[in-house]
Amino acid sequence: MKQQDDHVWLVWLGKSWAIRKIEYPIIHLWRGYYWPDLEYSAIDVSLVNWDKYCECAVQLLKEDMT
Repeated sequence: MKQQDDHVWLVWLGKSWAIRKIEYPIIHLWRGYYWPDLEYSAIDVSLVNWDKYCECAVQLLKEDMT
């Protein structure tokens, strides 16, 4: 079985998922290798505080660079 690296991945609830498509505010995800063992999920990001998220991300990057 060969790992496919031609996807954008994210970790959600401690598991790695590939992004299937984005229809804002929904991010559609999938994981697994072959049918019928594929899993699908979706995240609604409409309530995310993006300003706070970006502040935290910048802080983490600054800490990592020191």
